[in-house]
Amino acid sequence: TVRGRSIYSYDAAGNETRIGGIASDAPVTMARNRRASPQIGIVSQDGQYVVIDGGVASDYSSLLRGGANSICSVAGYFVFTHSDGSVSHTQEDNATSVDLLAYGLAESSADPAIRGLPKQGEVVAFGTKSIDFFANVGGDPFAFQRNQSISLGCAASGSCAEVDQTLMFIASDLTVRMLNGYQAVRVSNH
Repeated sequence: TVRGRSIYSYDAAGNETRIGGIASDAPVTMARNRRASPQIGIVSQDGQYVVIDGGVASDYSSLLRGGANSICSVAGYFVFTHSDGSVSHTQEDNATSVDLLAYGLAESSADPAIRGLPKQGEVVAFGTKSIDFFANVGGDPFAFQRNQSISLGCAASGSCAEVDQTLMFIASDLTVRMLNGYQAVRVSNH
């Protein structure tokens, strides 16, 4: 877990050990890959990327293009969103190997991507004015391809949540929305 600026691990008995730190108090997102002994990626909203591997937390921020503001895991890839509207990823099941050419742009709108989450094998990149969906097509160097978009953004990256195998969020029009396929259905009544 991340608490304050410290990263902790816990053993089976619940004993806590500090294994590293984060340079700021910015909110973080975390993901794990599919390794038998998984790597855990942590990204702070201000661009720090830390990997926990074998109980050791190390900073790998320099691997990422332009810093990142969120992380999620899809098909073994750690996928990052960036404030320039791009989405990038690590090599499959290798949190410390990043090809700087493995990225795509959320092309439907020139807005910052503020949060990425997996949904049924796709990456959903929430922007401030749009939402883009990227399917894993096995491309090289970028494994994903943008295949759909919605002309509605996300008002707050921390509002994005997985609920009943779909995603909910506070939209840029300040309504609460739930994804139904490639539609953002309003679920609030204000």
